[in-house]
Amino acid sequence: LFGHANPRINAALKEQLDQLEHAMLAGFTHAPVIELSEQLAALTSHQLGHCFYASDGASAVEIALKMSFHAWRNQGQTEKQEFICVQGSYHGETVGALAVTDVSLFRDAYGPMLQRAHV
Repeated sequence: LFGHANPRINAALKEQLDQLEHAMLAGFTHAPVIELSEQLAALTSHQLGHCFYASDGASAVEIALKMSFHAWRNQGQTEKQEFICVQGSYHGETVGALAVTDVSLFRDAYGPMLQRAHV
């Protein structure tokens, strides 16, 4: 998104690496992620009650799909199991992200594994 080898981003990554190595947030937290979450909540006038972080864009799409599916299930609308996607869209290489990708080069090899989305 911001370009490869961006000096400012690389410097921030190197500084953070000296403070905290990569840590999965499944049942774990740390001060920087708490501070970021609080800042994000403040930006939304505290309408944002929870933050969910992903390691990359495809994982973020995967999480969003799962959260949508789960929200409908929690509301008792278990029949809501379909997704739509934009024609020609690309969302990543995870199974869920590929399911809402409309680029045959990426999805055809995995077609039998994927839930079909409406274009």
